[in-house]
Amino acid sequence: MGVNTVFFIASHTIQLAMLLLWPLSFAWVVVDSGRRIRHRGQRRLALAVAVLPLLGPLLYRAFRPPEYVEDRRLREAQRRALERRETAGSRCPSCRREVRPDFLSCAHCGTRLREPCRSCGEPLDLLWACCPWCETEVESPPAFQPLHPAWAQTPEPSLAAGRAAAPAPERAA
Repeated sequence: MGVNTVFFIASHTIQLAMLLLWPLSFAWVVVDSGRRIRHRGQRRLALAVAVLPLLGPLLYRAFRPPEYVEDRRLREAQRRALERRETAGSRCPSCRREVRPDFLSCAHCGTRLREPCRSCGEPLDLLWACCPWCETEVESPPAFQPLHPAWAQTPEPSLAAGRAAAPAPERAA
């Protein structure tokens, strides 16, 4: 085989590969631009650039939007939901009723929402490490602190005492 024959085969192989890769890369740009670009004019521009063999998809990849339209919509929806939640006021975690920011406990169900600062008396969130008004450190609350101390002090009858106090059933002879 001569040099011309090897060169001929190599050049035709490269041309065949380019001929097969160009429609595949254009199809990829069509699908990807449909997912990433919402505006028709921008999408047409991306497709016009993609028509260039092999260089077009590389240019498109360099300048395409970084995220999908669906991801952008989801992110915007999450941001709007967070804004709504922040502006709607705080709610009780137990009964989900609206409570004012200065309430220490829920007026409806009695759930402890905040603790007063031991220095300035402002209501503090239970998860805060320090008071944002006077910068006093917050002591970590105990694991369980009853809202009404009288309820916590009522002794429960033990099972053994209950059995001893109950009269024994009579047996038939």
